[in-house]
Amino acid sequence: MKLNPAQMEAVNTVEGPLLVFAGAGSGKTRVITNRIAHMIQNRHITAGHIVALSFTNKSAKEMSNRLRKMIPREKLKGIILSTFHSLGLKILKEHITKLGYHETFLLFNSGDQESFVSELLKIKKLDPKKVPPKEILRRISYAKNTLGHSKNVNLDAVDEFNLIAIELFPMYEEGLKEKNAVDFDDLILLPKRLLQEFPDVAESYHKKYQYFLVDEFQDTNQLQYEFLSLFRGKSDKNSYCNWFVSWNSSTRKY
Repeated sequence: MKLNPAQMEAVNTVEGPLLVFAGAGSGKTRVITNRIAHMIQNRHITAGHIVALSFTNKSAKEMSNRLRKMIPREKLKGIILSTFHSLGLKILKEHITKLGYHETFLLFNSGDQESFVSELLKIKKLDPKKVPPKEILRRISYAKNTLGHSKNVNLDAVDEFNLIAIELFPMYEEGLKEKNAVDFDDLILLPKRLLQEFPDVAESYHKKYQYFLVDEFQDTNQLQYEFLSLFRGKSDKNSYCNWFVSWNSSTRKY
């Protein structure tokens, strides 16, 4: 499919920051994939210097499939085409031992989390049928994504479930650590800690990755934004400037 003049301008503008602001279905993902192809084939940028992120596995897979039809597989070696959480998982696999975990760790799914919270509720002599683990986990997830560590949590005390979540949150985190396990939210929270607390880890990524593309940037929450900012770095001019985001103009946040 041919690109229109505005799309071609976005594809050909490689150096420096660039925002694509357009409605749903207008071809933002197509622009990203064509831009990556242009960078590799025409600008001779090494694929291993490029990071392209989306928010769902489906859209990340779509980017990957499109690029493989445009560029030989061997030329894509080293490129990151993933979700934020998959990127976080990659970082944890490489460096989680620095946070006191064993190298081979567990990733808890929703079922694992609910079972664990049920155990914690019983320890506190609370009935999981009356205090649904899903409700507690929803509040813990909110706290992790907005406030970070359990020591900082300050949910609305008027809500009974919030009071319980505040009490269980430290137990939940400590229990995960004892089990050498992480949950889905930790795939952003823990890599962010690694990048903040270990400059050598951050520096290794800053040197390696120089071009950053994010699809549907309006969906980024504060924690994800801070994680990505730490990952790309600001000390190196190229890392700071070669920054591309697409923004769905049909989406509004309130």
